[in-house]
Amino acid sequence: MDYSNHNSRSRAAALDNVVTATAADTETSPVTNGRPVRSTRNPLAVQQNNGRFPSKEKELEAPALETRTVATTDSDLESPQKPARTAIASKKRSAAGKKPIPTKQAKKNSIGIESATAAVVSLQATGDAVLTETLYEIVFNHRLALEPIIIDWIESYQQDPNEAMCDLVNFLIQAAGCTKPMVNRETIEDSDLITDALQDIQHQCSLQLQSDYPLAPKGKGRSSIKFRKTFEEFWTRWVRLVNSKIVTKKGSLLTELLSQWLATMSSSSFRPFRHTATTAALVILTGLCDSAQNNHTELAIANRQLETEQSKGVSQRLKQTETRVYDLQAKKSMLENRMKDLYDGIFIHRYRDTDSVIRSECIRELGQWIHKYPTYYLDSQHLRYLGWMLSDKIGHVRLDTLSSLNLLYAESSLIGGMRVFSERFKARILQMASCDIDSAVRQMAAVTISLFFKNGFIEDVDAENVVVLLMDSDIKIRNAVAPFVADWWLENYYQPAMDDEVTVSKLDETQQTCLKFKTLATAIVKIADLVNDRKTAVQTTQESTEAQANDQLENLEILSIRTCDLAPAHQMDSTLFERNFYQLLNFINLRAGNSDRHNANIGYYNVHTAVMALWPHVSCLKDYSIMCSFLLSDTLDSENTMANMNAKNEDPLRMTEDIECCLVLIFSSSVAITLSEINANATGKSGKLGAATAEKTDSETLQMSQILIENLPPLIQKYSSELVGYGLDSLVECIILIRSIPLVSFIDLRQIKGCK
Repeated sequence: MDYSNHNSRSRAAALDNVVTATAADTETSPVTNGRPVRSTRNPLAVQQNNGRFPSKEKELEAPALETRTVATTDSDLESPQKPARTAIASKKRSAAGKKPIPTKQAKKNSIGIESATAAVVSLQATGDAVLTETLYEIVFNHRLALEPIIIDWIESYQQDPNEAMCDLVNFLIQAAGCTKPMVNRETIEDSDLITDALQDIQHQCSLQLQSDYPLAPKGKGRSSIKFRKTFEEFWTRWVRLVNSKIVTKKGSLLTELLSQWLATMSSSSFRPFRHTATTAALVILTGLCDSAQNNHTELAIANRQLETEQSKGVSQRLKQTETRVYDLQAKKSMLENRMKDLYDGIFIHRYRDTDSVIRSECIRELGQWIHKYPTYYLDSQHLRYLGWMLSDKIGHVRLDTLSSLNLLYAESSLIGGMRVFSERFKARILQMASCDIDSAVRQMAAVTISLFFKNGFIEDVDAENVVVLLMDSDIKIRNAVAPFVADWWLENYYQPAMDDEVTVSKLDETQQTCLKFKTLATAIVKIADLVNDRKTAVQTTQESTEAQANDQLENLEILSIRTCDLAPAHQMDSTLFERNFYQLLNFINLRAGNSDRHNANIGYYNVHTAVMALWPHVSCLKDYSIMCSFLLSDTLDSENTMANMNAKNEDPLRMTEDIECCLVLIFSSSVAITLSEINANATGKSGKLGAATAEKTDSETLQMSQILIENLPPLIQKYSSELVGYGLDSLVECIILIRSIPLVSFIDLRQIKGCK
């Protein structure tokens, strides 16, 4: 069958080049019909490539061509004889007094002839050109545009449907890894033969293939990705062009027959058949969703036009509009019937396939169907499959399920239809975010929870199970949950404080920023308490043995019940020894009963990791100068209780000791992160520091140093009077902050006295 109408000129030119290129290696046969007849080797007719990727190695292994003088017959044209080996040609050249071609040179000449004869055609008695390539080889072995190929196939289908369907089914079989097409017209004409024909083909292919086939090759690389991309793109374009160029009745028969083949192949025990057919069916169904949604939009417009025309009375335009509405409704029914056939015949059986790759593809495409055509798919009948696959035993299936859900939750127009599903499976998603064994799944579940919160599906009790992840040991989990924590802080802490009219009337813009600092510190203290409560609950349920007690004592994080691992940049921090030594002293005092501290959950590392995660989402963290001024103000509540503060309706900026200590740690973290950003921006990706960049870096560093030099002494003086509890913690952190000031800054700012 000829798919080359769009490229006939180039192929004719290629044929002329082939005749010229092979003239030196062919012998003239007796004259037939007034012209000599040549017999050339057609590489496409004998190429063995196992129906997989285009292979240059096969060309390199091919022997040099030798042609013989033969009479042209029909049998020769149908089955070209294999050429003799290079050695024979070499002997003939020697006998003729010519120098034999070396082996490497022979291979080079062979490669040149092979590449020149890429478009060789066998000659019929009339001289017409007939391609020996299959549809599969045209699609995957040539860099041709897919649309012209599909249009040629559609034209051939309109002329001979059975032959075109034979090519399409053979395309599927070859894409599954079979060497050559094996389906004939008789099998296409009688659908009762499909099962028997596929069993015979499966038996023959199973002798050649093991577990390696184009969609899942052993050496997974760029060739595999390219094959899948081309395969999926072919079916996507095929659906679109068939729906636009083939009339409804013929198109329905075409899809029905193809669905029978796909359903039979997808239920095969032979994995290459099952996987390839399922992938094709899923992509076809996705393409049908696109067509159905476009048709739905056109139908809505046509219905509005019909209402307008009906109000005007009977007219010719009214009849045309009624006809258009009728046609669009008929097309809608046809498309939805096709979609239902593929959904019921393939998806319902393959979403629970034993192969996790097939399950993953099914659930990923289901998310696309719901997103593309929500009018048909956005209901509990289809959403339940996403919920069930949240409990799949394979991690990447759960990950793809969450990705599909995130696609739906990110679309505001779909939220109303997701509410019932969210209530039913919310607990499972919260559990995945908290304790799934796969880190990537936990990270994706945290993103899903953030989308839940934005759409109002999370209650306060549920939120507490998520915010503790801000102090998780995995930095990816912390970064994933940070947007949710930022929204949770604004909604539950900052906005309630700003809703008070008395509060708003008292505060200017700077004081409102200070209120953000206070409420943020309050939220972080709450998270630290929740983390500690969960750790305490776990410890109390464990058996209290002496070995466990000793092990816990050795690994105990003393001041802060630490859940976060140190980043490599902080493992060599020069202040690490001071902080750990101070924590050891506090631990000794706490164990000896000499400390009246009741909250040992707030520590630098917990707060620092929380601030790092929140840094891109909470802009006020970068206002370290306002934060420092706020700490210097007299905002400590003498009663040490927020309840008393609210009862007395006091200044909304007043803080308790633990909140103020947490704010000091936030201030220290903000300074550290700002300095690291200044240094990172200075060097850039090249690692080199230019003159202009160095000047800007020095200016920013000097500005920060000036703020610290001016404010650290009064801060140290403020907390030096409190050598117990949180006051001592704040004092130690302020002293450690002195290390952040470069010594050269004291000279530049003429603060030698301050340095001393």
